[in-house]
Parts: sequence; C-alpha cells; structure tokens
Amino acid sequence: MEISAIDAHLLDLPLAEPFAASHGTTHSRTIAAIRLETTGSVGWGECAALPAATYTAESAIGSYRLLTERVLPELLTGRWRSDDVAILAERHGPAPMALASVEMALLDAELTEAGVPLARWLGADRDRVPAGVSLGLDQPGAVVDKATALVVEGYRRLKVKIQPGHDHQVLALLRSDPTIGSRPVQIHLDANGAYRADDLDRMVDLAGAGADAIEQPFAPEEVEAAVRLVARLAEVAAAGAQVPTPVVADEAVTTVADAVTLADRRALSAVSIKPARVGGLAPARRLHDLCRSRGLGATAGGMLETGLGRHALAALAALPGF
Repeated sequence: MEISAIDAHLLDLPLAEPFAASHGTTHSRTIAAIRLETTGSVGWGECAALPAATYTAESAIGSYRLLTERVLPELLTGRWRSDDVAILAERHGPAPMALASVEMALLDAELTEAGVPLARWLGADRDRVPAGVSLGLDQPGAVVDKATALVVEGYRRLKVKIQPGHDHQVLALLRSDPTIGSRPVQIHLDANGAYRADDLDRMVDLAGAGADAIEQPFAPEEVEAAVRLVARLAEVAAAGAQVPTPVVADEAVTTVADAVTLADRRALSAVSIKPARVGGLAPARRLHDLCRSRGLGATAGGMLETGLGRHALAALAALPGF
C-alpha cells in the first residue's frame, strides 16, 4: 500500500482507579496512537508501552518519539504491507511495542480495504470468548469486593496481582466467597516476577490452595527456579491424579525463540501472549501456533489498552489454542 498521510497522537487517559502491580502503580494511561491513510482505506494502531519503562524497556513517550522522528517518516516513502514491519525492526532496533502499533495500523488498513475481519485473518474458530479481568494489588477485602462485582457482571477469569505478603490471604478470601464459588470462575495469580527461587514452596502452596494458574512467579532470568516449580507441580499433581497447575510465562517470552528455549528447558507450561510484547499480531499468532504444537497452554494478555488494543486482543483470543 502507498501511505498518503499519517497522524500520530500522544494521549493521556486517566484510569478510573489506580492499577498496582509489583513493577509499579499506573494512575493514568499514556497512549501513543497512529492513524494512517492509504489510497483505499484508513488504519489505526495503538502502542501499549506503559508510561514508564518498568514492564519492559519501552515507555509511551519514548515510543512516540521513535515513531514520529524515525519510523513514521519512513512509511511515507515507498509501499508497505504489515509484514514489512520486520524490515523496520532491523533498521530501528528492538522496539516491539512501538512497531506493533505500526503493524496494527497497516494490518487494519489492509483488512479494511479487503473487507476481511481481523479475527478471520488470524484464524479464529469462534465468534465470542469468555472475558477476563485483571485485579491490581490492593487490600485483600477490597480485591474480593471488586472481584465479586465483576463476576456478577459476567467475567469468568480473575487475574489477580500478587507479591510477597499479598498472596495467600487474598486467594483464600476469593476461594471462600460464595458469589465467586457459585460460578465457573478461574483464578490466575500474576506475580510479574516478584518472587525468588527460595519462594518455591510458597508457590506450590498457592497452587494447592486453589490457584488455577501462576503467571511469571520469578524474574525472567530465574529460569532454573521456573524449571523446579514446573517439576514440583507435576509431581504434586501426579500424586493426586490431577492436572498440574500451569506455570505461565509472561515477561520471560519476548520472541517465539524464547518460548522454544523455555519449553525445551521445561520452564513453563503456558504463555501469556501479548501482541505488543512480541512485536505484533503476526508474531503473536506464530507464538499461539507454537503453543498448540508443543501442547502448551495460552492466554491472551492485556496491557491496559484502549478499545483499539482490546479489539485486537478479543480477535486474537478467539483462536483455538487459547
């Protein structure tokens, strides 16, 4: 496609309430968004980098500068397709979240012009998916109050942020809540790497207390700790003739190659697939396909996106491996 015009926007959207995780608290969502026009359509893209470089090395403002100063001017030269983003990655270095927004915008324009829904292009096999919600760090009672209200609204997966000192009590309260207990609700615990190798027994106890999954319990470099946890959970499950509690990799997987390496090491049993973290929707689909081929679980993970990013996540989550 030949791109005739590009607009870049840096938006500051206050959150309804602060969202706290072990890597920091977000009060407002700074979003870099782009809009491009081609000869036949318009495409929108969203950069999911957080306000500060805490979750990854990218930040919203840094991504906006990279896009406006280097990447977007290049798009006004020549003809481009969404799969050309790999070329931009070679030229502009590792910036998966910024380049994922370019891929999203190019793909949006391509599919709009072709009249093809994103979910169909991705390979979705259903037209709806169960909704999950992420609950930030807060007082245990406050987390449960929010959770019960959301479950009543129809959410069927609660991804609860945890860290040392904020784990067992909140899980116990959630599991004992009659509203949550009366519905088919999954409770995933997400640590964002807040624990260390000597916390392995604590992770095993959380699994036994009713966690349906434990996401990124250790820092990405703590591979051996993840290996030991996957093995311990498999032993515990085998003793009770049960399915092992999944250990989900998030920050540890930034590429398909990372997932292959960790799967070979048996350092994960599932992957939280975030298109922004792996460089776009096409790499996210390849990661999904890898998970299916290796018998790994997959969840579609969010980054507090606006409706642009959430639209893409809903389409991605409709693939058969999620």
